[in-house]
Amino acid sequence: GRCFFGESMFSATPNASKAAFIVLARHLAHWGFRCLDCQVSNPHLLTLGAREVSRDWFLSILGNMIQAECSPPWHILDSLLH
Repeated sequence: GRCFFGESMFSATPNASKAAFIVLARHLAHWGFRCLDCQVSNPHLLTLGAREVSRDWFLSILGNMIQAECSPPWHILDSLLH
């Protein structure tokens, strides 16, 4: 579908996970994803644009988006890196 479920990211280079998260979010938006589930809200994710949503909203989006057809190309688009 068009939901992406994230897990914690760790990196040896400071702030690399932040850059990876931002690039991922831009690509998912370009490909029509409506949900990037960060699972647990925290101050770090909120600084990156995450927001908490109600359970009802999440279940509604989840129900619609997991049924949506999706075949993103899964390659980096240079135009979304800047």
